[in-house]
Amino acid sequence: MTLSEEAYFDLETVVGPENISQEPAVLDSYCCHATNGGIPRQGLGVDIWWKRADAIVLPGSTKEVQQIVNICNHHGIKFKAHSTGQLPVGFAQSKTNVITIDLRRMNRIIEINEQFMYALIEPYVTQAELFIETIKHGMCPNMIDAGASISPLASVTSVLGNGDSSITRSMNARNPLAVEWVLPTGEILRLGSPNTPNAGWFSGDGPGPSLRGTMRGGLGLLGSRGIFTKVAMKLYPWHGPKKLVTGGHAPWWEVKEWPLSELVIFKWDDYKNEADALYLIGEAEIFDSLGRLSTTKFEATIAESKGEWASIRRWNIFGELFPKGGWFGQIISINQEHLDYCKSVLKRILDQTDGKIVKIEDINVPEGTKINNPEQFAWRCKQIYLQLMLFKDYTLKVCEMPMAGTFGPLPAMYYSNIDTCFKLISKYHIPIKSKYQKNGTILDDGPDGIWATIEENGHMMQFMNFTRIERKDPNADSKGLGEESMVKAFQDGYLPYTPMPPIERILLINKYQRKLNEKLNPYKTAERSSLLGQGGFSPGSGGGGMQKMIDRFLRGRPNKKENKGT
Repeated sequence: MTLSEEAYFDLETVVGPENISQEPAVLDSYCCHATNGGIPRQGLGVDIWWKRADAIVLPGSTKEVQQIVNICNHHGIKFKAHSTGQLPVGFAQSKTNVITIDLRRMNRIIEINEQFMYALIEPYVTQAELFIETIKHGMCPNMIDAGASISPLASVTSVLGNGDSSITRSMNARNPLAVEWVLPTGEILRLGSPNTPNAGWFSGDGPGPSLRGTMRGGLGLLGSRGIFTKVAMKLYPWHGPKKLVTGGHAPWWEVKEWPLSELVIFKWDDYKNEADALYLIGEAEIFDSLGRLSTTKFEATIAESKGEWASIRRWNIFGELFPKGGWFGQIISINQEHLDYCKSVLKRILDQTDGKIVKIEDINVPEGTKINNPEQFAWRCKQIYLQLMLFKDYTLKVCEMPMAGTFGPLPAMYYSNIDTCFKLISKYHIPIKSKYQKNGTILDDGPDGIWATIEENGHMMQFMNFTRIERKDPNADSKGLGEESMVKAFQDGYLPYTPMPPIERILLINKYQRKLNEKLNPYKTAERSSLLGQGGFSPGSGGGGMQKMIDRFLRGRPNKKENKGT
């Protein structure tokens, strides 16, 4: 450890002895992380251990955060902060002279404003907590698919996020309003309306130029430009009940449908028909939430154990029923006439595009499970759909059951129009994944493992082809799957990840980002962030690994002026 006694004493004076630690067991708990955004890190071919910080510090207020940053600048200590810790980019990134700032003590919902439809929250508020509290006021946040325990503050200020509700509630890059931000210099910056006396937190822009792009850009900068201590998050209308859970116990809470809502599951046997229908569904604006489920997600969610999962996998009822995946949506209406209209419009769209509605009651009970009757099985299926959409429960279970998962073929986490996404799925994802499944290097749970969501009523689609891999198997090869698909797509002009800028502009943008970082982080104490932790891609950091990545992909790529990923 390189943290001096004087620096430790200064930090302890700010937070108190009970909120700072150098105990080895505590430090180790802050550098081991099994997942990356819910995706098991072993499935990504990356070790679970990160760098060990020299100390863990837990501030309880914006003032304490500011004092900690000033102490770090005075002593030349690097710092990295995190909220609920869903992404390990909040852990220490350097080997020495670095502290981890855990914001768990800052966990208040400060205000729910019905007039301007926002919630003012601190870093450790979870999205499930925010959802439960805001629906009592007839409003709700966008619920992203990363799980119930993610921090909405981190999502809207520093990363991104989309989910089934994004069809009506946008993506989280668009959902921050006013922000309180402790800069790497130790200054406190409030963006937007809080700077005007008695104006509240309803706007994150003006007067004057907006700094939202500097704050987060499109992808988010993963906490590498200071620490966000408050954010006003945009809320949307909620027409459902003010209380949803009526009984049960973990993992099977009971959520009952209410009279003016309808849970619908449907599918297509052809990707073109599926794409055409999704455009029509978006234009019709009939769903509150809409998401895509694959065979592998069905099987992992319904199973209570690995043994039960194995029985369901052998039985393959979901694979036969949804060979090309299926969609599940929830209609939430303001009256019976509206509900009837939405259902009739959906029926017309499905008739036009050869879509089929799947009734939960018609799904056969898998053999070898604890579920001993169709009624109980249907109840469990319905709870899964409802709780996945409403609370984002089961997300981590889906990623870990029965073994580590990975993003699968690339491009992944792709934000583009619906037609482009299905073109990538059919041209690269399905054939390449099928090849690796036949070779036995990844689990054969069907080539279509596509998770997908629709943003803003069809303006964009986001997807990834979730893939399961047993890392202890010497034949396992998740990296080969990703690299082969990425290179082929890239050589045809598609980026591996849509929020990336066109490849010809990456170096120019990274040069600009380096200059901006020099201004915002003059003491070089705010740690940069890496998506993978060990030399991985760092948004906005201008890292040295970027040039190697560009050189590698440009070799053999046709000279195309138009970039299809934008």
